[in-house]
Amino acid sequence: MTIGTASAANQWPASKGFDVLFKNPTPVGADFIGIIFYKQDASGKDIEFINEYQQNIGDKNRMYATQNNELSLPAGTYSVYVIPWGKREVLEHKGNLTEYFAKTTLTVK
Repeated sequence: MTIGTASAANQWPASKGFDVLFKNPTPVGADFIGIIFYKQDASGKDIEFINEYQQNIGDKNRMYATQNNELSLPAGTYSVYVIPWGKREVLEHKGNLTEYFAKTTLTVK
């Protein structure tokens, strides 16, 4: 799945491993990014925090990729965000983020 300037794969098989490739047109300006997953309801609203992953990208870089197909999700529809790590929700995970580098919706069947 690629998010950022390129279009993302919008469907993926349930419980099958995948990687995230984040591409930004300019350097992100943050040393660490977060890849955040929320499950969506039928209206597209985030309703359940699933997981978050911290990645060291370096503030002058504009791309990052996970490796080894270690991410997987059960069937459902998900919001996938790439955010500055310092902007993540710490104590309460409400979702529907408004500040992010990239966002896509992923349907897992």
